[in-house]
Amino acid sequence: MTDATFGRRLRTLRLQRGLTQEEVAGGEISTSYVSLLESGKRAPTADVVVKIAAQLNVAPEFLLGQRAEADLPDEDTRGDTAAELRLRLATADLLAGDADAALAGFSAVHAEAVDRHHRRSALLGMAAAAEALGSFDTAEKHYTDWFEQAGEPAEPDQRPDGWVPASLGLCRVLRELGRPDQALAAGERGLAAPDVADPEFLELAATVTELRQELGGPAEPPTATFEAARELATARARGDRYREAGRAARDEGRTTSALALARQAVIEYGHERTKARLAVVQAAHAYERFRVEGAGEEVLELMRSALADLGVPGAETVRAAYTAKHSRMLLSAGRLEAAEEAARVAGALCPLSGLTARNARLTLAEVLWELGEHPEAARIQEEVAESDVEEGRPNDAAKVLFGLADGYERAGDTAAALQTYRRATAVLNLTA
Repeated sequence: MTDATFGRRLRTLRLQRGLTQEEVAGGEISTSYVSLLESGKRAPTADVVVKIAAQLNVAPEFLLGQRAEADLPDEDTRGDTAAELRLRLATADLLAGDADAALAGFSAVHAEAVDRHHRRSALLGMAAAAEALGSFDTAEKHYTDWFEQAGEPAEPDQRPDGWVPASLGLCRVLRELGRPDQALAAGERGLAAPDVADPEFLELAATVTELRQELGGPAEPPTATFEAARELATARARGDRYREAGRAARDEGRTTSALALARQAVIEYGHERTKARLAVVQAAHAYERFRVEGAGEEVLELMRSALADLGVPGAETVRAAYTAKHSRMLLSAGRLEAAEEAARVAGALCPLSGLTARNARLTLAEVLWELGEHPEAARIQEEVAESDVEEGRPNDAAKVLFGLADGYERAGDTAAALQTYRRATAVLNLTA
């Protein structure tokens, strides 16, 4: 947001609430400074944004144009500390990798909380916890329910708080369920109001880029997204400033300002989850560079360092997906033993179901064919094809069987190859 845009927004909100510039200043900043802000002649500091937001009774993110809900909770609901505490504890459980405890905590808040913001936050937490547990159908339902409750914003810049993480979660889940077209639509909806300073937005942008390419789009590395992520990774000290300011406000008895500062610290602070989101962008960038340039050492190192940063609780599925892609990169570079190790790590990270688990197993089979481990490779492909048929995906099953037949043919077993080609054709006839 430019200084002029901030100034116009500040003036509009002030006039809507019938406040004078002196009242907005609130004794903590000068009236002349408020006037300079409204005219766009000064840029507000983070602390000033929080102070003015408190006087306007709006969230700092709303004043900055980053969320649609203007008002802070009413005084009676602001005192619902039990729900707020349970939300924070459930979030801590989720970040620590205890998805079962997180799901229980979020579910309790959703069932009992009075404040709609708490209920909606709990619903989003339930979706994320279900996703972490590999319950993708349940996660899809919770994410979809969240969007129904949030409603469609009239304008892209009026998206409610949680819009991007909900879009990112739904996009990931639909992708795992084998519905890339719907995943792409969910991701593109989340990108409607871009904010390249937000790690979740950058991860969503990288994911959407990959989906477009998987669906036949051009292989274009998301360079701008990667550069924005790298820049953001060096700016995490903002979180420390908000956190310290929040503690000072709390100690001085300025509860409203302390709460707003604490919320902003969560948005800005460079904890492990932010690091992991930025690593997703780097991993996507590395893989698309591999598709364009090949498996050079610089590209392989870029992927290796991204995977190292993805080793946090709750990121197992996305780490498995990129570890499987790393295996393909190593296979292309002729590093067969390293490729096998990466493929087995990817399989161990995956939940028992979902697209990532399936693709990790197929990647391992591909590596095993190159290593001469033909029986294990063939067994994996047979199991995946059988599962595809059982789940109503005959086209996918046929592709796996064609790959299996190709493996037999390259291994010199023409009889097995011919028989498998016939089976693949028979499976395709199921859709005719």
